[in-house]
Amino acid sequence: MISRPFWVQRIEHAWQEAPIAWLAGVRRSGKTTLAHSVCNPEGWRRHAIK
Repeated sequence: MISRPFWVQRIEHAWQEAPIAWLAGVRRSGKTTLAHSVCNPEGWRRHAIK
């Protein structure tokens, strides 16, 4: 897995502002992988917006 320190820092900063973070991007761009690298996904609620 590729380390993404810039994006991890942005997500952690966003969580200081609000208890939710929205990851948007094109298909297969690594959104889920990035989310898993930030914290443990156990117990998360996942919503697909179509």
